[in-house]
Amino acid sequence: MRQCALRFRLAYDALRQWRGERADVEYVRILHLAATTMEVMVDSALSLLLEAGQPFDYAEVRELAEPRVPQAPALVLSGKPDLKIYDGLLTSSTAMVGVCA
Repeated sequence: MRQCALRFRLAYDALRQWRGERADVEYVRILHLAATTMEVMVDSALSLLLEAGQPFDYAEVRELAEPRVPQAPALVLSGKPDLKIYDGLLTSSTAMVGVCA
């Protein structure tokens, strides 16, 4: 049995112990998460949660398994750009190569 499949089975057993009948719903949601995102990320989340030995649910697995969206740094501009530099490029002879008149 693959390590990943074993971890999913252990997660189901833990959910049954902690969540009772609600475990089936939680487990199906976790399986859906693994199928629609990256299974390896869900497997890693389950590994961390199982190692902790504390009760968990789908929401905690999702929180750990969701890929983080990187935040773009704020862009601070100082002053206005000098567009005359770009105008100069348009009138240079190298910029005119291959341009139809």
